[in-house]
Amino acid sequence: MISVSTYIVFATVCIAYGILRSKKSQTDEILPAFAGSISEPHELLSDCNMKNIKKKKSLVIQLPNKNYATTRSFYRILVIGECMEKIGIRQNEEWLASKLKKSRKITDQIRRGDVLLIYLEDKNVYKIRRFDHLDEKGFLVTYSYNADGSVHMSSKPHDPMSVIGVVKYKIA
Repeated sequence: MISVSTYIVFATVCIAYGILRSKKSQTDEILPAFAGSISEPHELLSDCNMKNIKKKKSLVIQLPNKNYATTRSFYRILVIGECMEKIGIRQNEEWLASKLKKSRKITDQIRRGDVLLIYLEDKNVYKIRRFDHLDEKGFLVTYSYNADGSVHMSSKPHDPMSVIGVVKYKIA
């Protein structure tokens, strides 16, 4: 037979676990996403390493279509670098990227001009680039912008598997 004190201890542990789990589910990881040239040495690139992921409280936001969503259903990124300023994505702004479905072809989920969230596993870095087209091998040709606003083509195309999201909404 279970004693009353054992029951109280068990109930307290269950309640504490529920509270801690609830708090964790209400936070987002803020992924540092580099908006600059990876091939060039840059002092901001070290800020984009996975060890610099921060956490913030999840938000409920209104989307342009007037529906509401929680930021937990997106990748939440902090832009590091200035190569997307021409299109209004500025350094130190937070943006949301819709998550791509692994079960669907990437070409069904992106279109020319989309800003892609790319994870470079070999460098352990997230970055953002604009999608231009697929090359003859099925890799994604992307670009960013120079300081004068001119297009800067990426040095090499990206494997479709490295693209994890499409940057969509600025967090005000």
